[in-house]
Amino acid sequence: MPRKVQIALGVLAGVLLVILAGILAARDPDSVFSQLSRNIFAYHNSNRYRVGGGSAGAEQVSRLSIHWVGGEVVIKTGDQDDITFSEEGEGIIDADNRMRYLIENGTLTLQHKKSQPWYALFCMGDNTNKTLTVTLPQDLARLETVTVETVSASVLINGVQAQEVRAESVSGKIALTGVTCDRLRTDSVSGKISDQGSFKQAEAKSVSGSVSVVSEECPALADIQTVSGGLILQIPKINGGFTAVCDTTSGEIDCDFETKKSGNTLIYQNGAAQFKLKTVSGDISILMKTA
Repeated sequence: MPRKVQIALGVLAGVLLVILAGILAARDPDSVFSQLSRNIFAYHNSNRYRVGGGSAGAEQVSRLSIHWVGGEVVIKTGDQDDITFSEEGEGIIDADNRMRYLIENGTLTLQHKKSQPWYALFCMGDNTNKTLTVTLPQDLARLETVTVETVSASVLINGVQAQEVRAESVSGKIALTGVTCDRLRTDSVSGKISDQGSFKQAEAKSVSGSVSVVSEECPALADIQTVSGGLILQIPKINGGFTAVCDTTSGEIDCDFETKKSGNTLIYQNGAAQFKLKTVSGDISILMKTA
């Protein structure tokens, strides 16, 4: 194929992709493009946001919402009274590229940079890789929600307690350590997911990355899926039991618990907890967590 034709087709494909993204953003409020447009690039009430890092009194915040592009998002606890947040990385000297924050109605919202049109997704520069560090007081009462959405940034959450924790990334890895919550949801398209903590309900999904969920208690509900990676669910020995529907095309199923098998369903004791475990080309492992 002639070089000029290849270039023309490439330009046409790019234009069609932008048009498609705009249609998806307009028609499907839950699509990746719509969420990125609404939350990370073009966000509402941008004139209310303050520029740069800062702090907030613990009594001011019951919900944490983070929308970041590239680099890394770190949420941890520390020996301090206030919630603090700061960024490090290239390009933050420019005011347009510095982070924004808003404290309103009990929600602390952190944005990667100045609000931009949705098509900024296709023209991100080299200054998108920044590390955001959020430090919560160790004795902070349990938050209602912790939400993190990123494009390529990794998400690292350590020692956080909340009613609900949700972390989503397109290509960044997600790693939770010592997190306690009633409802957990982690999603990544091409990044690895590793969730460790105590979860009453757990949902973890990836397309091309491995997924691991290790819980100090047995979740009442668990939905763990990946297409081309391995899948691990590790829980302690329990009295109530579980029912695990396991679906894999080319992988193997391994279970530490003595279960009864019916087709692709494993039943342990009374089968109270409900697990949905699915992968196409990876193995499924249900492991017993020991003290």
